[in-house]
Parts: sequence; C-alpha cells; structure tokens
Amino acid sequence: MVVKKDPLFFGPPPPCLPPVNRTKCLRLNHELRGWVHRHEVERTKTRRMSNSQHRANRTIPVRTVLMHL
Repeated sequence: MVVKKDPLFFGPPPPCLPPVNRTKCLRLNHELRGWVHRHEVERTKTRRMSNSQHRANRTIPVRTVLMHL
C-alpha cells in the first residue's frame, strides 16, 4: 500500500482569509445587539401608540348616544 500526500489536503490555509480580531468581533456583536434591542423597543412603542389611537378614533354607535340623551 502506498500513501501519497495530496497537496490539496496538506497545503497551507488560503491566504485570502483575514485574521479574526476577537475583541473587535465581540465589540461589534455587543453594538449590534444593542441596536436590535433599541429597534424592537421602538417598534413596540409605535405599535402600542397606533393601537391606542385606533381605539380612541372608533365611532360611537348611534344607539349608545340616543340612550344617554
């Protein structure tokens, strides 16, 4: 049995991969999570406001108005 070293498996890693700066990755991850959280909170507030305005703008049925006269 003959074992050959295939250059595709034993070559150096490709040079195009940038080195990973773990500190920078963690900082960016933290900033992104903060942005997403603020965006979700703002979206929830907007949704609540539109729902409360929608309820306030409902019309009152004529029967209810006539009963209170």
